[in-house]
Amino acid sequence: MHNLSVRDKNFKKILEYLENYSKEYFNIECCALIGKNKNTYTAEFVANRSPDPNLFFCIDPVDFLKFKNENEIVCVFHSHPNSDETFSEQDINNSEAVCLPFLIYSLVTNKFSLYEPKIIESNVNTLKKVKGLI
Repeated sequence: MHNLSVRDKNFKKILEYLENYSKEYFNIECCALIGKNKNTYTAEFVANRSPDPNLFFCIDPVDFLKFKNENEIVCVFHSHPNSDETFSEQDINNSEAVCLPFLIYSLVTNKFSLYEPKIIESNVNTLKKVKGLI
């Protein structure tokens, strides 16, 4: 397993990292927290605590709180190893519940998609930049 986090001022590099990591661990839904600290983006992969990581993901609240303590959260990332980048009902419900956008990468279509909940705790300007890159 390689480095579980990456920092870069260029969000495109973060997307490349997420894509490559997801392809390397193609047999599970990879999950990561994406944040920003000053002018630097951070992607930190966290363990998928789901009892069935092939079908859905679950992030440990302690991992989430540690990351949030050090970064402004931009979005929550996970991969779809066996389906397209369309948001599942569970993705939508979870995004709405935590008021954070979900970024999904599909290994099937090789595409990203971003779901924005109705109430967002993320920086709207940062999200516009992310949307422009996917």
